Amino acid sequence: MSVAPPPPCTHRWTRLGVLLLIAAGTQLRADADADVDFAPVQVTAPGLLSTPSRLNTEDIEAGAAPTSDTAHLLQQLPGVRVLPMGQVSGLPSIHGFADDRLRIQVDGMDWLAACANHMNPPLSLVSPQQVESIEVFAGITPASVGGDSLGGTIRVETKAPTFAPAGEPTRWDGALGGFYRTASHANGVHLEVGAASHRWSLGYNGAFEQAANYRAAQGFKPAGLAAPGRDWIDADEVGSTRFETQNHRLRLATGDDQQLLQLQLGVQHMPYQGYPNQRMILTCS
Repeated sequence: MSVAPPPPCTHRWTRLGVLLLIAAGTQLRADADADVDFAPVQVTAPGLLSTPSRLNTEDIEAGAAPTSDTAHLLQQLPGVRVLPMGQVSGLPSIHGFADDRLRIQVDGMDWLAACANHMNPPLSLVSPQQVESIEVFAGITPASVGGDSLGGTIRVETKAPTFAPAGEPTRWDGALGGFYRTASHANGVHLEVGAASHRWSLGYNGAFEQAANYRAAQGFKPAGLAAPGRDWIDADEVGSTRFETQNHRLRLATGDDQQLLQLQLGVQHMPYQGYPNQRMILTCS
């Protein structure tokens, strides 16, 4: 007669596993309830907001000599490039971000590019001779200058009003300048006049600039008509690069050491501006 072997003692091992789990849980709870003093840990990281790049009056005066486009002044700053459009309508680019990905402010006001192809970017509405300072925030910007600024923010300040020192009579100021560039026979004049007392300031700033089509060092194409019924284009002439623009600003300001109130009137007249990279021309005023 055969006797069957006894069944495995699985219930014994099960009871043993439960007891071990209960013991381990009790020990973990006891450790968690114990008072443990940890040394303080200090975590530091570099700031995300970089110091803005800045162009002062001296930088602007030096950069305005070879160009009539305010956007081209930004090429003096690291990480900033300008996409060429018309001779006074370049589009600034910060680390590859341009156009609507940048926030552009002039005297604290947000400006947007106009026209379907953005042929009128904000900086084309200000002459380099009217600019006093430029700040560029690349990438992440403070909340005070952020918003609609995926690539960065550009802040342009025009020349501020001046006042006479206390106790002195009305002060009169004025400046007259001009330029001529041989590449496209570009020429222009700018005029500044103002009168100021200790409390009031009245000033005018105007600029007139024009240029013919750009001329290359030598011929690069056959000479001929630009199109049937259009003007004749020489072999060394780059078509659709001429322009004419006028910018006028009248400013009335009053204030003291604590506050300033300004009233500005600006007018731009641009009879024409060519665009060599697209079959368009700006003809509006």
